[in-house]
Amino acid sequence: MWDFSYNRNYFDGIISTLVVEHGLRKQIVKWCEDMKNILKPGGILAFAVPSIKDPRASSGYEIEKNTRMNTNQIDGDIPHHFFTNQEIESLFRGYKILYKKLQSRPSATADVTAEHWEYLFQKV
Repeated sequence: MWDFSYNRNYFDGIISTLVVEHGLRKQIVKWCEDMKNILKPGGILAFAVPSIKDPRASSGYEIEKNTRMNTNQIDGDIPHHFFTNQEIESLFRGYKILYKKLQSRPSATADVTAEHWEYLFQKV
């Protein structure tokens, strides 16, 4: 999906908004580890992913826990993983949480009110 061929502790900040959910759990864990590796100590990660409370989390069919295909949206033919806050925080264990909110907004890709988690993490 992307190339993280940057040196460790390279970036002061990373924005990952509604991106990593398009992988399987194993890929998501790797991508999050890559982001953690290239973020400088004290650096900020802005991170947003769909919540398990999103109505599309029950559409399509499950291919692994909380990951669905053929969800009711324009890009439904690719994997969509839906996150719990506990899952997100375990992916970034040891990071300081500066901001956390379960956000509701009209979806840009479906006729629903989307639910997604927004976080700001700081690498300590």
